[in-house]
Amino acid sequence: MFRFPPAAGAPAPRRRASRLVTVAAALTAASVILVGCSAQSSSTEETASTTPDSLVIATPTSPTHFFYDAGNNVYPATEIEMQINSTLLVNPYAQSDQDENALRQDVYEFEGGLAESYEVSEDGLVYTFHLRQGVVSQSGNPFTADDVVWSFTEKFGNPTAVFQAISKPAITDPATQIVKVDDSTVTMTITDAGYGQTLLSLISNVTAQIFDSTVLQENATPEDPFGVAWAKANPLIGVGYGAYMIDSFTPDADTTIVANPDYWGDTPAIETVIYKVVGDSATRAQSLRNGDVDIAENLAPQEQSDAQAAGGVNVFSLDTNIYSFMVPVANKAPFDNTLVRQAMAYAIPYDQILDNVYLGRATQPTGYLDATAPGYTDAGLPEYSYDPEKSKELLADAGFPDGVSFSLTVNADTPDLVAAAVQMQAEAADAGFTIEINQQPSAAFSAGRTAGDYQAMLLRDYAITLTPPYEMNLFTTKGSPLNYPKWEDDTFYGLMATAQSLGDPLTDEAGAAYNKAEAYMLDEAAMIFYAQVQPSYAVSDAVTGWAWRSDNWLDVSQLSFK
Repeated sequence: MFRFPPAAGAPAPRRRASRLVTVAAALTAASVILVGCSAQSSSTEETASTTPDSLVIATPTSPTHFFYDAGNNVYPATEIEMQINSTLLVNPYAQSDQDENALRQDVYEFEGGLAESYEVSEDGLVYTFHLRQGVVSQSGNPFTADDVVWSFTEKFGNPTAVFQAISKPAITDPATQIVKVDDSTVTMTITDAGYGQTLLSLISNVTAQIFDSTVLQENATPEDPFGVAWAKANPLIGVGYGAYMIDSFTPDADTTIVANPDYWGDTPAIETVIYKVVGDSATRAQSLRNGDVDIAENLAPQEQSDAQAAGGVNVFSLDTNIYSFMVPVANKAPFDNTLVRQAMAYAIPYDQILDNVYLGRATQPTGYLDATAPGYTDAGLPEYSYDPEKSKELLADAGFPDGVSFSLTVNADTPDLVAAAVQMQAEAADAGFTIEINQQPSAAFSAGRTAGDYQAMLLRDYAITLTPPYEMNLFTTKGSPLNYPKWEDDTFYGLMATAQSLGDPLTDEAGAAYNKAEAYMLDEAAMIFYAQVQPSYAVSDAVTGWAWRSDNWLDVSQLSFK
């Protein structure tokens, strides 16, 4: 049996009285809209002026909702959703060996979350999870096996949930694979023992959040059978088990979360966290330097460098799984032609982008799979570089001797991607491409990305679960809302099927098989990866506990003031 240590006792809250008047004044300047009703909720003004443990985060955009499985959301919504929800298992933190000021998640180890222990059958196919006792949701309902089974049923029955698109091959049919034994015990059965690592990884990340089924079922309707629309509209009525809960939400202004008094784990050191919308990246950085906020998110590398040089700020230097990449949408001309996609791969000024946009805080990736994973190999992967003559040759072979024009869409709230688009526009002209840049605000960009409205786009994204089947299926599954490239290729699916048939994805044999699938995808230029980037946060040096996570979101429950 894998039994984890019990949740430690709650530490004494750390107190911090500075800057609270400034925060209160800033937040009372605008009216606070409370979405829904809750006996626990209070105005942001009251929180800022009476809570001694407040942290302010400058973030670029405003959430559209706080229920992950409702889909089509924008940053920082998913980060906030992580704070208010829990999963069965979690990946532990350890000191980073690359940055002394950072922690790092160990993505191949697991600790107890809502499950306090688990055991595996002798044949490696059945995982039995023993749930924590005495846990209640933010609405006060006891946590039981019914909540686990219902949550996975929802994830497969709700068309806006992404879990079913990324859970293969570990979980394909929750009705038969996920079974309640009793109120405190659940089994999960896989068809191959080699899928165990992926199963554990899947149920440890945000896509596998467990919800209070009692509240959601009480508010379900025939048109909304899982209560998803209701949850979107009522974020203050908590349906999660996380360390924090939503206290108030003012669209386009701020979101306040407060520590959950009934949380099953350690009480967070910081009681109140305010996500303050500051749309301009340079203004976010300046707010941090001025001491108006404690953390600035999604900064351009130049702004990180300037903030750090001014003193009193930490910027973290460590490897991540974040990739910046171009998505040539394969079901739209001109990128429905493989040769045109390959030509584009030679039209990107990789070194120029790394130097001028990322200022040394990124490298050109060889591939997409986690290079630190056991069994990984990069043998035979194509190596792209800026080669305008090669690009024009491929365009001519594709039937476009005079070049092609297309629209490149980019999220206006991601300064590094906007800057990279400008670099591509300038340099790709010599390679036969005329690019029109289409900047969209976050919400519009997200909707158009999922709908497949664009000819091509730039993304900064990543796989949360770092096992090869998850990584390779994430953006390529046929019919998935996450298949942003709209690239569906039977040869690729055959290579993936062969790799997945080998079971454990972290063996050398499986690594070689996944390498063949990765090489094929890269050679087809289904996505063109041009930068593997470092974290885009800047954090006051008065704050400690920042941790890199595979989901690349900030875990505020780990933070404290020095």
